[in-house]
Amino acid sequence: MKRVGIILEWLGIGAVGLAALVLLLALAAAAWLQTESGNRRVREGVLSRVGRVIAGELKAGRVEVNPGGFVLVRDAELLDPEGRRVAFIGELRARVAVGELLRQRVRVESLGIKDAELLLAGGPDGINIARAFALKQKGPEEAEEPGGHFGWDIQLERGLISGLRFAYRAAPEAEPVTELRETSLAVSGRYRHGELRGEVGARGRLLGPVAGPFSLVGGVTGGSEAVPYDPLQFERVALEVGGSRLQLAGSLDGGALQVAIREAFVRKDDLLSFVPQAPVAGDLTASGTASLDSNRAQARLLVPVGEGSLAVKAAADLSPLSAQASVELSELDLSRAISGAPPTRLNGSLGAHYRLDPGEAGRGELELSLRGSRVRGARLESARAKVEVEGEGAKLRSLIVSLPGGQVEAAGALDAKRLDARATVRLADLGALSGAVAQALGTQVTGVAGRGRLEVSASGPWSGLQVGVNGELERLTAGSLSFDGLVVKGRLPDASRPFLLAADVHARGGKAGELPFSDLRAKVEANRRDFSADLTTKGLAGLTAHLGGALDPGVQGGRIARLLLEAGDAKWVLERPARVDLRDGFRVDRLELSSGGQRLELRGGLSGSRLEASAHGVALDLAALPAIAVPRDWKLAGLVGLDSKITGTTSRPRVEASLDGRGLGFQTLRGVDVTAKVELSERQQLSGEATVRKAGARAKARFNLPTALFAAKAGTPLSAKLELSGLALADLREVLGTEQIEGALSGTVSLGGTVDKPDSSIALQGSGLRYGAFPKAGLRLEARSAGRSDAKLELSLPRGKVSVDLRSGLPLLTLVRGPKAEELAAAALDLSVTADKLALEELPESVLGTRLLGEASLSAHLLGSLEAPRGEAKLKVTGGGVAEWRELGVEALLSLGADSVGLDASVHSGKERLVHLLGKMDAAPERLRTIEGLEKAPVHLALKASSEQLARQLGERIPGLAGKLQAEAKLTGSLGVPRLELKGGLAALTYDGKLLGDLKLEAGHAEGRTQLAGTLESAKGGAANVEAAVHAPLSL
Repeated sequence: MKRVGIILEWLGIGAVGLAALVLLLALAAAAWLQTESGNRRVREGVLSRVGRVIAGELKAGRVEVNPGGFVLVRDAELLDPEGRRVAFIGELRARVAVGELLRQRVRVESLGIKDAELLLAGGPDGINIARAFALKQKGPEEAEEPGGHFGWDIQLERGLISGLRFAYRAAPEAEPVTELRETSLAVSGRYRHGELRGEVGARGRLLGPVAGPFSLVGGVTGGSEAVPYDPLQFERVALEVGGSRLQLAGSLDGGALQVAIREAFVRKDDLLSFVPQAPVAGDLTASGTASLDSNRAQARLLVPVGEGSLAVKAAADLSPLSAQASVELSELDLSRAISGAPPTRLNGSLGAHYRLDPGEAGRGELELSLRGSRVRGARLESARAKVEVEGEGAKLRSLIVSLPGGQVEAAGALDAKRLDARATVRLADLGALSGAVAQALGTQVTGVAGRGRLEVSASGPWSGLQVGVNGELERLTAGSLSFDGLVVKGRLPDASRPFLLAADVHARGGKAGELPFSDLRAKVEANRRDFSADLTTKGLAGLTAHLGGALDPGVQGGRIARLLLEAGDAKWVLERPARVDLRDGFRVDRLELSSGGQRLELRGGLSGSRLEASAHGVALDLAALPAIAVPRDWKLAGLVGLDSKITGTTSRPRVEASLDGRGLGFQTLRGVDVTAKVELSERQQLSGEATVRKAGARAKARFNLPTALFAAKAGTPLSAKLELSGLALADLREVLGTEQIEGALSGTVSLGGTVDKPDSSIALQGSGLRYGAFPKAGLRLEARSAGRSDAKLELSLPRGKVSVDLRSGLPLLTLVRGPKAEELAAAALDLSVTADKLALEELPESVLGTRLLGEASLSAHLLGSLEAPRGEAKLKVTGGGVAEWRELGVEALLSLGADSVGLDASVHSGKERLVHLLGKMDAAPERLRTIEGLEKAPVHLALKASSEQLARQLGERIPGLAGKLQAEAKLTGSLGVPRLELKGGLAALTYDGKLLGDLKLEAGHAEGRTQLAGTLESAKGGAANVEAAVHAPLSL
């Protein structure tokens, strides 16, 4: 800010000097007119006079003046005291009001400058323009010139500088930090007895550090006869560079600069042009104030970030250096400010102060306090930290972080040579704590729970830190493993030599899956000579493991002499000692284990980040795997041969494996043979083939797929094919979790295309398929998905056939990962269903709810989507029967339109129509998905029934009753405010064979009132009437 003030101050001085030059030239013109000698004398006189005053040098190639007030200057140049160019003017044209000169007033009516340069450069002695205009130090023999202060009144009515080039360098020989070209500058102002008032407007193109259009407008006032140019007020200063802008006002008073930043907007792209590595996530906005005087700088800034803000208050005394700063965080989202940062809601404060006295080490302190904050949605209840800094060392006086389920406390000290720190983790709920930490880190942790306490310490020089861990957990659960009364003790004497350690673990009891164990004891120890590891448990999950050997001098390697693994009936022992190389990793020459006829051999390992290892297994018995390793209900069986090899690096591994299994079994599935070859490339591409055989059935797969299928980049190719032949579903009953399935499947499933544009197809044939009480059926399925999904399904039943033709807008990847409910509802749909002469009696009563007879035919065609379907469905039943009814015929038509839903249905018995229903709701189907939509939709419903059979069925429920039933019902209005009309009765009503007459009933409902009227007209004359009314609302 100070440098900006100095530049503006000296630009003002330069403008005054320029105007003074115009004044002197105009006076000279009045005296010498236009003679060549006169012009030469004016030029030499003015330049000589200016040269005696300023430290720099002013040159001019040609000067022309005339009595009319016209001035022409060409090739004017300003040099700094070292002779380097500061400014250059190719051509200056001015018009001066000559009549004003007698009153010591210079009024420049117009000023035009072309082809100008302003080349500013910093340096240890200040900016070059200030040094060029600095007054020369007068010697003792030089007397002060008469006249005192410059007393002329100078006014510039309008000035235009075009073709201006501006550059600023940090040092004279450095590359330009800021450079402007093609700039036009409009200037107006007035100087009178030390007082300055002016306005500037500039437009141009900035070349660096940000390339783009540039504009500047502003005004300056200030100064007095006693103190020229001081104070200066900067008004309405607005700067735009590229897409960024700055609006400010301020003052420069006696070297003290005060600035009010009304708006500072920095576009992200502009900032990255200036600082390419800046981790900014978006545009930045700020407002505030700043001040700078000879020994103190202060600033207050408010930076909005999304819905939150960052408030900064800072001050610094420059000599000696003493700085203070405070930052207030309010709902701060770091992801909106810092690229790559997690989304946060931070609330709290940060305070810091630092002091550096001459000859002493700097001292400072930092305090952080956060409350009610969140990181990636995970709750950070509170965090408090206090750090002290002195010289090159720092002390963490206290750190307390409270999270859901636990608290972390830490303290310590560090410097360039050593670290001394300790931390305590209090676990009230390990599940909640691990979940919060995982959520904050953007990962997932499941199946972890427990409570207890952990203490961690680290001390010593950085080259050989001693690390210790002590913990007591009342209970710990991790997946299928659980521990009760767990005690952990560990010590690492030298962190640079991690193979020298000691650790003890003891648990009172626990479970491995459903298998309990007790008295778990584990001990690991490695000194400079020997190492050993022991693990024992008791119970159903009993396990014994022992590892022992010796270390080479220098701990660069060692020898594994003993290795025992015993679980249940399986006992694995080391066949011969194995050499281990610990230089820059872990590698073994040959580790061979045996258990009866089983053999397992391991070679290689890790060197730095390089991998080179292999495994070879012979006759591995799956049934002998320990119960602690696999669930008991898997019921594994069979022998497996295995060869595998891993190479590459830890970040880009390459794996090759082959497997040969005979007589394999899983649950009820037995007698399966498997051969497989699999390869994982450095590009994380999984390829290979596998064949599974059982009796006459076979499944063969070939594939080449990325391991991260849903995260792979667009354009990654996909290739997979599965061939099935004679697959018996009965063998998969336990695997599928049902005993009600049978039949066989054959066909192919293939996948191609790319990750972003997959292409898949399915072709399946099934025979003798049955599920539960459904009849046996044949199946034919053909499906294709390439951008959209199409499927055709045919089911052949003993009596009848069902065909389904589906076209869906859902892509394959959405179907594979499982579409969300809203995706499924909104997907484009084209569905056709046809069922031809389907025997209803063969369908299970458990599905239909009752036993049905007859043959049904169905045709339906739906378009649109599930949430907004359009189309129609037709149903026809012949020879139908239900309960006591027989030989029924049913016809129904359901239509779904853009603005209505309609139903036309009728039931016949022979040629007699028993019931006819005609209904319509004036609303699109999607509007009828809610109770509110159903209540508001206009409805039109008409029902007619006329039949002696209906009367007979009624008579079976009321013994002795007979007659002919006739009924009509109409429903209008809406289901929320219905209007109902009902007319009906029994003609020739008889009871126990006696003719009673005709019974007529009428009922209606409208506007909250329900009416009922009944009349019984006797066959012998006379009538009985009944009427009733109820005032009560009726609605859905």
